[in-house]
Amino acid sequence: MSLFDSVAGMLGGSGVAGGAAGAVLEMLQNHPGGAAGLADQFHQGGLGHLVQSWAGSGENLNVSADQIQSVLGEEHIAAVANKLGVSPQDASAAIAQYLPQVMSAISQNGSLPGSGTDLSSLAGGLLRNFLSKEA
Repeated sequence: MSLFDSVAGMLGGSGVAGGAAGAVLEMLQNHPGGAAGLADQFHQGGLGHLVQSWAGSGENLNVSADQIQSVLGEEHIAAVANKLGVSPQDASAAIAQYLPQVMSAISQNGSLPGSGTDLSSLAGGLLRNFLSKEA
């Protein structure tokens, strides 16, 4: 069972909220370099200030769906959209909604985990956080 399926299952189904949260976690789990590798992509795209806000202790800056598409690329967005059963635009919007929260939750002392970090151990706490904000 994938991390995506585990998160969706914890939410009692594969709705967009659970699916999007699971897709973000799985994306970070499988990304070359882990969350730190994705952060590097944001820095290379001129959006490092966003990642710094997510990893820091202050308020998380928002990221737009267009910025997500710019950083991740159409192919990656299409794969997430396929997994969620939504359009690429909706997938980008869902990632934009959940990525700051996930990155903030998994950061420790301003650092993001690299590859090889088991993010599934963080899934339960992240879900409680998401559910409390969705309620």
